[in-house]
Amino acid sequence: MHNTPHPRASPPPVSRCVAYHRVAAAGGGEPIAVTAAAFARQLAHLRSRYDLVPLWGPPASPRPAGRAGLAVTFDDGWADNFHVALPVLREFSCPWTVFLQTGAVGSDPRFLTWPQVREMAAAGVRFGGHTQSHPHLTQLSRAAALEEIGASRKAIEDQLGTAAEWFSYPYSDLAPWVEELVLAAGFRYACLTHPGRARPCGILPTVARVGIYGTTSDLMFQAKLNRAGNAVIEGARVLLDLAGGRRPARPGRLPPRRGPDSRAPAHGTSIHGEAVGER
Repeated sequence: MHNTPHPRASPPPVSRCVAYHRVAAAGGGEPIAVTAAAFARQLAHLRSRYDLVPLWGPPASPRPAGRAGLAVTFDDGWADNFHVALPVLREFSCPWTVFLQTGAVGSDPRFLTWPQVREMAAAGVRFGGHTQSHPHLTQLSRAAALEEIGASRKAIEDQLGTAAEWFSYPYSDLAPWVEELVLAAGFRYACLTHPGRARPCGILPTVARVGIYGTTSDLMFQAKLNRAGNAVIEGARVLLDLAGGRRPARPGRLPPRRGPDSRAPAHGTSIHGEAVGER
């Protein structure tokens, strides 16, 4: 396992970040899947307002003055990322990052294959870790959690021959000890969605993302971006919850419960008035 921690990393140069899962050729699919038509409309809106930049590394061209940088990410590594999302993103010359559930790559026909991952990487797509089997990390032992995290990094590095420095928490499920394991596994940065559920404790720079789903209307899409704060969470320095515009709990702490609806939603349920399938 590649488990030598890197030196303390600087925050990435993004001020907004959006998170997708699937892009379907037509409607009627899972709640986490946006249609190709909606995805194209959303990218057109993003390009009109933001400078579309990689999640890490220098942008392909100088950034226009006064425009905020926005990064596009995908979680899990579904096959439609290759067949449907990739052509649309190419049309908009949009850099993007995919966080892979590496145990499903090449073994589940719903997900990408390693040849597809390598083809996407050759086209400029970047890849990060998302564990092997997509568990709730806080429900595992430390040893099992470290294996899930570290094995995903090793698989990506072995297959692509490049460093995997970014990690996305499945279900945005984290605790201080999980964050320590992500660093111990060799990752330098992390991502989560709906950061109001739990806050990173500042062990490594973390990007909070705005989740976009098949149920996200055009109006809701714009509203989510309008109320989003700075994407980078580093300790307690950034104090905006991108999912709901609320001031968050202290780093590393769960927000106070307000009854059963305050629990983290299950796959396919609702958060902030929107049916989602958070992964």
